[in-house]
Amino acid sequence: MVSRRDMLKGSVAVLLMPLAGCGPSVGPEEISWGRDVCEHCRMIISERPFAAELRAGSRKRIHKFDDIGCAVHWAKANDQPLDQVPEFWVMNHGDGKTWLDARTAHYRVDVRSPMNYNFAAEPNRNDASVPYDEMVRRLAAGSSHSDCPSPSLSVATAF
Repeated sequence: MVSRRDMLKGSVAVLLMPLAGCGPSVGPEEISWGRDVCEHCRMIISERPFAAELRAGSRKRIHKFDDIGCAVHWAKANDQPLDQVPEFWVMNHGDGKTWLDARTAHYRVDVRSPMNYNFAAEPNRNDASVPYDEMVRRLAAGSSHSDCPSPSLSVATAF
């Protein structure tokens, strides 16, 4: 026979279960290909090998992008220093299925990306790639021409 105390404990546990999932999530979220839009340029995210996500803000909300360049520029324009963003993910260009930590990935420079920032993430360095810091530096220097619609801040003042 179940006592009132055990019944009360069970009821409280059941009521608290939904709250267990309300904490900040970790890791990248699934992208609805062809439906989700880039947080920066508002284009539909459809080219898997170039997608990026970062988790930012006080609520640690996920932000989705169609191009790594859009992610970097969005972070700068929205006062989200990349070294303080808790999670930054890029799709592995090689398979278009696995996520890589953006800060440890290497970036091919011999590709054409959706917004023409022309970087594609890979897990390993090769002759046609640069490390994360170099990719960000090139974006800051404006050495990567983009087809991205002009954000509220220009590239020159965003960094």
